[in-house]
Amino acid sequence: MTLRGGWLSVMRARAPSVLSVKRFRFMADYNYKRSALAPHSSQPQNTRLDNLSQRPITIAWYFTYQAYDKHIHGPPSLNFCLNLAKAYGALVRRFDGRLGTLHGLSFGDFAMLLQLSRAPGVKLRRVDLANQLGLTASAVTRALIPLERIGLVKRERDLRDARVGYAVLTKTGERVVKESSRSAEAISEDLVPGGNLAELERLSRALLQIAG
Repeated sequence: MTLRGGWLSVMRARAPSVLSVKRFRFMADYNYKRSALAPHSSQPQNTRLDNLSQRPITIAWYFTYQAYDKHIHGPPSLNFCLNLAKAYGALVRRFDGRLGTLHGLSFGDFAMLLQLSRAPGVKLRRVDLANQLGLTASAVTRALIPLERIGLVKRERDLRDARVGYAVLTKTGERVVKESSRSAEAISEDLVPGGNLAELERLSRALLQIAG
């Protein structure tokens, strides 16, 4: 059994157009039906196929379509990463809109303040804060500057090592975190339905594994 020329021309295309995609799918379906009604079959040529999934599929059609589908749509791992980035963008927009309107914070500001509120003594070294947020130390330093200006965070030096600096949550910062946390919880419940807690925990572990 040989592959038809139309299939090979589509497979060799570097950047197939939408028309070629439709043409390939039509040809694949056409050859699939012909193979199911081949002369070696006892079924008449003019008989209607009501359930093609139960008919024997040709090896050539199967592997050609699988290779072409992977070429167009990409591997599942890449698709997952792309969908994850898209979901993160939508999530940040929702949090930024609500938190910015009600509390004057971005989602990044809230995440930073929340990590500080959960730390012992409501303070963290900047490098530790960066690791918990998945950011670089320089990015954390830049993000802390506007929070320091409005009195939500302050700097503190280590008495034993002047090279080590801490980010400390102020009393005002603690109040803002408590108020904004209620809004953040409401947003998260809208974005992520909590019906299946086991599934959410499993997904959270998978995301933490990706974060490293």
